[in-house]
Amino acid sequence: MKWLLLLLLVPFSLLAQIGPNNTVSGNNVLFSGTVYLDSVAIDINKTFLDPDNIQSISFGVASQDSIQGAPKAVYISRKVPSPLTKLSTVYVKDSVHVKFLVDDSYIEKPEEYLIETSCIKSVSVLDNTKGVTHNPPSIILHITTRKEKE
Repeated sequence: MKWLLLLLLVPFSLLAQIGPNNTVSGNNVLFSGTVYLDSVAIDINKTFLDPDNIQSISFGVASQDSIQGAPKAVYISRKVPSPLTKLSTVYVKDSVHVKFLVDDSYIEKPEEYLIETSCIKSVSVLDNTKGVTHNPPSIILHITTRKEKE
């Protein structure tokens, strides 16, 4: 019985030596060129993050069989892991259709973009319904984000 208990303690002691910064999605396998935000793979080109909330950015070595010179995996750790909001869930009351401008870039598919609400610097609503005869009339939501630490 003591041997069984000892055998069970060995894996737990090994797991305790692995720090939280080394764990990605429950294992230590990083995929080349992938960006991880708090252990979750994201598309960094479609994600707006608060620069004040970033704790660290580290580069991981991809799996053993990766091609030499291939881009390394990037691991971004945040101070406060707040949830990311899809742009498609943001709406303006009493509007039929909402279009998004984020940092003066038109977002065609807002359901693919994530934004950390703490990175929003300002929001303005541009009324695009006056003089429009086509359907549906739309509201343009202009979001400006903080790109640098304050």
